[in-house]
Amino acid sequence: MAFRGDFSEGHLKKAHLNSVKNYDPKLYASLNESFLLFLQKCYRLRYFDNIEVGFSLAVVQRPILAELDFTISNIQKRFTLKRGDEKLITIYDSALEAKNADLFLNNYILKDIDKDAFIEQEESLVYEMRLDDSHGLIEVIYTAVKGLHNGDFLTEGLTRKA
Repeated sequence: MAFRGDFSEGHLKKAHLNSVKNYDPKLYASLNESFLLFLQKCYRLRYFDNIEVGFSLAVVQRPILAELDFTISNIQKRFTLKRGDEKLITIYDSALEAKNADLFLNNYILKDIDKDAFIEQEESLVYEMRLDDSHGLIEVIYTAVKGLHNGDFLTEGLTRKA
């Protein structure tokens, strides 16, 4: 949108995603839509007072780190920043060249590890929350056993037993 001088207020709105789809269909096709919707959902927590009763979220560490690294890598490689003919070196470029430990920590792409193997290699820290009508905010943090993630990031957090 911004490349065409268009503007849409907010973060990861449908207009933004449609703009990516029209501007770079190959990039859009490579992205996990449920992950982008998950990020939208997470962003809503910035304005917690506007969260409706029943809102829930499940944050599973390793699959989210993997998808975030995949998404950022896909977007990052499509940009080259220049001043005239000179390529600008970003903080990311410098950290990558220096093999910065923080950048490489838990980054399956930079470590050249299979994505599923990365997700499966350790247990994941999980945060779940729900805004309940009778109990207010309920939060749980736990460690989940290994289990192949199915790619769906919109799992309900703290569901009630039937």
